[in-house]
Amino acid sequence: MAAMWCPIIGLLLLLPLGPSSAIKFPLIGNIYPDGHFYATLQIGKPLKPYFLDIDTGSNLTWLECKHPDHGCNGCNQRTPHPYYKPAAHNLMVRCESWICAQLRKDQPGSPPCPNSDPHRCHYDIQYVSGRGSVGFVAQLKAQEKIVRNVIGHCLSIHGNGNLYIGDFRLPPGDVTWAPMSTSLPYYSPGPATLLFDEQPIRGSPAFTTVFDSGATYTYMPGQIYNGLVSKVQDTLHKSSLKEVKDRALPQCWKGKMPFRSVDDVKNEFKPLSLKLTHARGTSSLDIPPENYLIVTKDGNACLAILDGSSDRVLRHLILIGDVTMQDLFVIYDNEVNRLGWVRAQCDRMQDLESVIIGSRL
Repeated sequence: MAAMWCPIIGLLLLLPLGPSSAIKFPLIGNIYPDGHFYATLQIGKPLKPYFLDIDTGSNLTWLECKHPDHGCNGCNQRTPHPYYKPAAHNLMVRCESWICAQLRKDQPGSPPCPNSDPHRCHYDIQYVSGRGSVGFVAQLKAQEKIVRNVIGHCLSIHGNGNLYIGDFRLPPGDVTWAPMSTSLPYYSPGPATLLFDEQPIRGSPAFTTVFDSGATYTYMPGQIYNGLVSKVQDTLHKSSLKEVKDRALPQCWKGKMPFRSVDDVKNEFKPLSLKLTHARGTSSLDIPPENYLIVTKDGNACLAILDGSSDRVLRHLILIGDVTMQDLFVIYDNEVNRLGWVRAQCDRMQDLESVIIGSRL
């Protein structure tokens, strides 16, 4: 039997939130070696801690759960917390419920409720389906726990960070804004071309760009990835760095001495940027070397941009993962359909106004 997954649907925050409040969730994690950032939420009765990855590439929030009748065959055996154990009467979202109707609208192509099981909500989950009307934040607004459906996160290059939802004050600095595509089901500011040291990579067309905090690394279509690797190799040809095999990532280099951090090697690499084209003109997302490199436990520097050409979805997308969003405050404004970002020192961020630190569901 496949693993059981329980969507967090219809749960209320047990926090005394005012109508203009925002909620801050401290994040734990890093790009390497953990490969994810998570918030700790207290869920259920009695309350128990669960670690939830933040993933703007997925509309629903899920827990791996132990079915009261079928158990949890196929579940991950190394979860850092116990399986969620829902009561039988809380297990089913009925087909006639508004949540099911909205969920099926968000997930086009979901099968109709079969005659053999007409009361259970049936739907298909698709990769990179980050926007919708039954997501965690959308439900909080529908239940008047927050007044604005806005998400913000700041992932520190040194590890950890913060997640904000609701009516939080924007961080200082000039935020770059780009309208979100209304025709796509994910957080996309539209097509972009990749620039290497301010110059376009020859033969690389524009591809739809997606912001996905659930992806550790950044992915590029094959045309862009191959051109990027060639440019990097040409740049390093006269340097002291030598290519080396490393289990962490495909493209890695070693120095005369093991590197301790990206700061030791970033000056050997050129900056990248994405030129985004949208209805209001163009925007730029700068990607310095520290936003596309990691240093492994063996002291090697590795390219944290991967080739997405073998995946049927990623081959058509530029997927911006956590590594490229380090020390950026990224804002997903679902109220006016726009994405924003501004450079920030995420390990030194002061609490934003009107924020309640929360962790209970």
